[in-house]
Amino acid sequence: MHTEAFNTFKINISQLLGHINALDLHLQISNEQIAKWKKEKGDQAKHITLHVPGVDPKDAHKYKELFGAISISLSKADSLVSFVMLTTCKNALVTLIAVTEGYLRDIAAWVFRENPDAFKSNKEMLLTHKDALELGDYQSLLDKVLERIMSDITKPNIADSLDELFAKVCGWDTSGLSNDLTVLRNVSAIRNVVVHNQSEVDEIFLSMVSEPDKYTLGQKLVFSPQEIRSWTYAVIGLLRELDTIALSKCAK
Repeated sequence: MHTEAFNTFKINISQLLGHINALDLHLQISNEQIAKWKKEKGDQAKHITLHVPGVDPKDAHKYKELFGAISISLSKADSLVSFVMLTTCKNALVTLIAVTEGYLRDIAAWVFRENPDAFKSNKEMLLTHKDALELGDYQSLLDKVLERIMSDITKPNIADSLDELFAKVCGWDTSGLSNDLTVLRNVSAIRNVVVHNQSEVDEIFLSMVSEPDKYTLGQKLVFSPQEIRSWTYAVIGLLRELDTIALSKCAK
């Protein structure tokens, strides 16, 4: 049994996993196809037609050798597949964090509806009599409270936002998690540097990850569908445990 928030998360994350699995298979087939062509045709092959995931093939002319079903020289096929893999993996990583942020919003709303006393220690989140008069209806009041909750708990790293909600605002014990926040904190840091710094390691990234010695300033981050899949399952396990805590604390 899970909350509505986790059930919505599961639907969204299942779609992401399906996309990652399809990408992994597609890249495997593409690499096998290229290897076969190289073995059979060698330097004689001038162009091949390679189908790679990306935008609609009808828009391929806009991107030339980047997306769609395109004719490409065999010598460039490897680099193209690598480029598409990296680009698609980046998009999957951004989606993973976005879906997790969606869970944060949904679980905060669910907890407030089921057990508003969980937030009573934070007076800044409470509505005043003036708020009630101005907003009027219940949904507007709820939206205003949730806006204040999200403003209070949102941090640069989604793992810290979840920790803020569960451990600090609600005061629930999360020390016994078998899936701790470390993986999510690292993945969120990777997502941030991918989106905001062109995948290049900077000081902010090094301050966020658990093992900064593994990276060097200026390093370009590269990751595979397998890594995205592993991170995704780790996040699923973490949110399942957090959801169980929320459900037990708010059970009526």
